[in-house]
Order: sequence, then C-alpha cells, then structure tokens
Amino acid sequence: MKHVKIFFISLLTLLLFNSCQEKQIDELVLLDSDRAFAVAAAEGWQLETQMSQLAQSNGITPQVRAYGKQLVSDYSQKRQGLRELAKAKNISLPTNLGSLSQQKYDSLTRIHGSAFDIALANAMARSHQRMYVLFERQSLDGTDTEIKSWAAEQLPALNKRLELVKSLQSAE
Repeated sequence: MKHVKIFFISLLTLLLFNSCQEKQIDELVLLDSDRAFAVAAAEGWQLETQMSQLAQSNGITPQVRAYGKQLVSDYSQKRQGLRELAKAKNISLPTNLGSLSQQKYDSLTRIHGSAFDIALANAMARSHQRMYVLFERQSLDGTDTEIKSWAAEQLPALNKRLELVKSLQSAE
C-alpha cells in the first residue's frame, strides 16, 4: 500500500510539473509575436508622438500645427491603453526611440520652412501606413486574443489618421 501511495504521489507530481512546464512554454511561444507587436507599436507611436510635437512647434501652416496637436492628444490616450495592456501581459515596452526611429526624427529636426511641412507629411504618411499594416497583421494573425482584439479595435482610428495625412499631403 505504501508503494502505491508513493507511486501515485510521484505520478501526480510529475503530471503537475509537466503541466506547469507546458503552460510556461506555451505562454512564451504564444506571446513571442505578440510581444514583438507591442514593442513595435509602442516605438511607432513614440516616433509619431515626437513628430507630432515637432509639427506643433515647427509647422509653417496652421493645418500642420493643428494636425500635430490633434495627434499628440490622440497618442497620449492610445499609448496609455497599450501600456495597460502590456502591463497585464507582462510585456516591457521601450521608453525611447530605437536608432532607426531616432534617425528619422533627427532628420526632420534639420528641415525648416515649407519644406518641413512637406517632409513631415510624407514621413507621417509612411509611418501611419506602417502602423496600419502592423496593427492589421496583428488583428488577423495575433496569437493572444486580447492583444489581437485590441489591435483590431485600433484599426478605424489608424485608418482615419492615414486619410488625414493624405489630405494634408494633397494640401501641400
């Protein structure tokens, strides 16, 4: 009888251990692409926020300055939502721009006058397009249902920003 108890306790321990290991491995695999999405989204929105702040201060036309002001407001709310989701999923988000994003931002800071408005509109159009594709892919292919759903919820606003920057480009 003692051997049977030891056997069952050992078997139960082994099953629980394997179950926990599989769950941890599944979570790591499950969230790897979702983590990459969250990090890319955070950096993209950080870049767009900084470019929007630059639009407010360096924009020549009232449209560019108003565009920058609107996006700064929009992004502060969106970034907060992403931070909350990332915290719930235990995902660390970058607080600074990566080197490529920093180069893009720095190149805009060296442009002045009406050339700035044109360069900003073009840079924002490219960035908005990249962000839309990033979020669309996540909404279709994401593995974590909450992150996937959240990405899908952002698509209408991202599309609106893309249309807005296109109208800004055509006004230039």
